[in-house]
Amino acid sequence: MKGVGALVVLATFAVAVQALDIPLTCPAVDDIFNPVHIPHFTDCTKFYKCFNGDKYEMDCPGGLHWNIEKDYCDFPEQANCERPLQIDPISLD
Repeated sequence: MKGVGALVVLATFAVAVQALDIPLTCPAVDDIFNPVHIPHFTDCTKFYKCFNGDKYEMDCPGGLHWNIEKDYCDFPEQANCERPLQIDPISLD
């Protein structure tokens, strides 16, 4: 039953991410004017930066959280982070 709850959380997160038009995978070709960032799925203080089709884990500066809506590290009260999630959707690809 634990797996079903995790899948519901994952589905809810995926719908929210799609509504905000947030990528879950890195594009094969970079657009230097629109870099792609992917939220970390288990840690509010981290995110992924895409480069040449690969994702690289990055840390926000001390005390900041990744703000999914604004696409940058922000104060925790502004970022409204609701992680950690138990499943990383990128690992399901």
